[in-house]
Amino acid sequence: MSLKQPEAFALIIDEEAYIKKVIGQDEDVKLFHKGDNLVNYIEPTSLNRFMEFLKDTNEDDYSFGGEIVFGFKDQMIKTTLSMLQYGEDIICMSLNESESTLHVLNEVIRINNQQTNMLRRAQALSQQVGDDDNSVFLEEVTKLNSDLINTQRKLEQRNVELTELNEKLHRVGNTDYLTNTGNRRKFFKDIQTLTKKQSMILIMIDFNNFKLINDELGHSKGDEVLVKFSTFVQKKVEPIESELYRIGGDEFAVLTPKDKPLNIEALITEINHLLQKYHKNVSVAYGVVVLKKNPAITKKEIEESLIDVDKQMYKNKSSLKKTQ
Repeated sequence: MSLKQPEAFALIIDEEAYIKKVIGQDEDVKLFHKGDNLVNYIEPTSLNRFMEFLKDTNEDDYSFGGEIVFGFKDQMIKTTLSMLQYGEDIICMSLNESESTLHVLNEVIRINNQQTNMLRRAQALSQQVGDDDNSVFLEEVTKLNSDLINTQRKLEQRNVELTELNEKLHRVGNTDYLTNTGNRRKFFKDIQTLTKKQSMILIMIDFNNFKLINDELGHSKGDEVLVKFSTFVQKKVEPIESELYRIGGDEFAVLTPKDKPLNIEALITEINHLLQKYHKNVSVAYGVVVLKKNPAITKKEIEESLIDVDKQMYKNKSSLKKTQ
């Protein structure tokens, strides 16, 4: 069986590895097919490794840098896969072509150019004494160099395409599809990243009576309210290096540095004023906790903070109901 490095590609699979969509596959050589289980394409030597990466992805929403060998009828493909979970789907990306590949190719071209120049000098010297034997070698090396340059161009183009694909998949995997804010996955990642350097304030915001908008005005109007709310809040918090996240449904979170001034009560008042334009009985409740600087905050610690802020939010929600 031959060993072949593939072009860049991505596979959309479900949690059990059944293929839902193939992206970037060569139309002339279709290796993967929709509806098949990806496990059926994997060489036995790579199967346990793949299942571990799939398990990690299901648990942590992603896994990076897994080298997998795929087996087909007359060839094998050795590639490096990264996986990213997005909703009920998992995106498997092939990440073979990289800057290191181009670096090696550039070095080969550099050496070949040196050899070409040496042969040209040798040919010039040989012509002075009537020896044309080196002309054949010069033609061969020049042709090889031309082929290498063409290959380099193709690799550079593929590298650009792969980078763009990775950036797009990263945005998709970390962005809420409706509000264009960070999603729950990005929320947890950012907490772990930001608290390594500084203490953060976590503000949880939950809508009161949001169902009334969907029931009385329609779900499209409900989506419009969430988008307007998100755009409004993001503009308010961006100047102080803060970010809004959609945690799920009509529940949102804001992460802001502890040393940055943010008048939370004033922000909530402005949000409620905005919502009154859509429905008089719709408002927001909120809770606030401090996430202390922690170079190695765990998921358990984050979950405990979420429980604390939820308690505050529902306490605020209850007090609002009493005043209505």
